[in-house]
Amino acid sequence: MLRYFYAMPDRKIWLDLATRLSQESVARPCLWIGDPRLEPKAKTSFPNCDIVDFDGLRYAPHLKLAPSSVDTLSFFESADLHRIKDNALKMMDRIDPDKKWSRIDREAAFHAAVLWGIEKINRLQPDFFLTIESPHAYTSYILFELCKYYGVPTFSFGWFPLSGGLYLRQGLDEALIPYTGPRDESVDARMWTFLMQYADTVTAQSTGAWEPSYMKQQKSRDASIDSRFLSYAKKHTRGKLRRLLKPSKFFSVTEGYRKEQERHTFLSGLRSTLSDLATNGLDLEKSFVYFALQYEPERTTNPDGLEYTDQMRALAALRDRLPQSHVIYVREHPSQLYSSNRGHLGRSQTTYHAIRSIRGVELVDNEEVSSASLIRKAAMTATITGTAALEAALIGKTALIFGHSWFSGCPNIADFSDVASFEGLFEQETADADAVISYLKRRFTDYSFPGYQNPSQTRLYPDLADDETYQRAELEGALHSISVDLIGNFAQHKHPPRDT
Repeated sequence: MLRYFYAMPDRKIWLDLATRLSQESVARPCLWIGDPRLEPKAKTSFPNCDIVDFDGLRYAPHLKLAPSSVDTLSFFESADLHRIKDNALKMMDRIDPDKKWSRIDREAAFHAAVLWGIEKINRLQPDFFLTIESPHAYTSYILFELCKYYGVPTFSFGWFPLSGGLYLRQGLDEALIPYTGPRDESVDARMWTFLMQYADTVTAQSTGAWEPSYMKQQKSRDASIDSRFLSYAKKHTRGKLRRLLKPSKFFSVTEGYRKEQERHTFLSGLRSTLSDLATNGLDLEKSFVYFALQYEPERTTNPDGLEYTDQMRALAALRDRLPQSHVIYVREHPSQLYSSNRGHLGRSQTTYHAIRSIRGVELVDNEEVSSASLIRKAAMTATITGTAALEAALIGKTALIFGHSWFSGCPNIADFSDVASFEGLFEQETADADAVISYLKRRFTDYSFPGYQNPSQTRLYPDLADDETYQRAELEGALHSISVDLIGNFAQHKHPPRDT
């Protein structure tokens, strides 16, 4: 039976998947990184597995190290070290809401996590690493990259966000693994309906603007936020009375309220700076490329941005290669400025000053110009992995992405690393919406099966996620994808070790 490292979010189905794989003598986890609420069952199901406290792992991985327990240290001489460190340190924004971790703290945590990961690989000798999501907690990401470096095959699930489907891929940017399992036509039809509704909205000539469902939900939550103390106290103490003996996230309700107010103040300053630096009366008739910023911190840029997890790097590379005849219009992602999100961790006011300082780059006022208007008028839409590129493709416009997205390879969408000449790219004929939809249909049919990675995704399509037929297809699809499509052809994915 194969042994694997397993990283999973808080959904019982992923515990059920591991249990079924073990019961059917396919594979058994030897290292488990999961939500604490599922740990008791995991310990019972896999008594010989290293069960990791995910919260403890994030904050103090060095506490798990024994003296003189780590060797095989060539990774520290790797050409990938600084890229991986930069991504990992950026991921630490997620667990530093008060911005108190210094560079020294973060670098020490990085080194400790690397040593922890090397020890796990050497001692447990996994056959592969499987993660349900792109690894975006710094510890699981470091372990994922270490496995690749030391010759352990890595696999991750990607998500079709507009349909409610999963697909399996090797690593983060390598080959997608075709899905060969059974399909439920009724479930497929319901999933495909969501994507077609989105495509129809985007391509409708009368539509001034469009938004994915998740952005509409975020906007609704943001509009409903009441910053008064009593409102905050009610919202954030609900349920905590049942856990009086456990430490709260905040020292008190008043302390939590103070932090909430600080976030509101920061975002207010961010919005004000963006408004002050944005170009008034933006000229949409000149030749321009639209660069759609993405929400951060989020896995869609880090790690799915691959070599371009830093959006400033992508913007600079685009400006450097783009003909001077074209200006770049940069628009902020609306979710970055919603107080219901964590956008305050992913931006600084200086970010906008830095963008505006680049010659031939202008900032857009979100209130003045919609993303849809920019896509329609632009010579090209550029983004790291965002759906702005797909929206451009659906209306017959050229788009550019820098990382891995679920629609990579779609007609009208080029990969930045493949572009030899922007002049040639602008002159290429584009495909119509039918060609784009046909491509998405093939990708959906050839690679996907029903599934959600984490609980937040299930809330986007609750009627589908709560359906028993869908839930059954989800577990059976995941089981077939791993036991047959991945492990059944395991030899062709396995890499020779780069170090012994």
